[in-house]
Amino acid sequence: MIHYQIVLIFACLLFYLRTGEATFEFATRMWDFLSSLFTNEYHRIYLIFVLWVVMGVTWGIIDQKWDPITSTHFAISALATGGLTAPPVDSDSGLLPTGPALFCGFYCLFGIPLMA
Repeated sequence: MIHYQIVLIFACLLFYLRTGEATFEFATRMWDFLSSLFTNEYHRIYLIFVLWVVMGVTWGIIDQKWDPITSTHFAISALATGGLTAPPVDSDSGLLPTGPALFCGFYCLFGIPLMA
């Protein structure tokens, strides 16, 4: 049932982006879907995982100054490969800077169990 709702929400979102008109039906369906994510324990893990990946993408865009595609690649591949994908090392010292190293460690430590 969740796949049907996701497709429906994306279709409504595309309609909104093309026409610029927010429909009451769209708002109602979006609210129903989001409330089911918070109340249904089975769906809650999907919401947490998506928010975790969004956090990784946002970090890549803001901190590393990557484009959204590179940030998304990092966010997914760091979780899928157990942290083998990391930000670039410092060209002068050859070491990973402390801030990105801490974020990657934290991101992978808690994100890999979500991915599994």
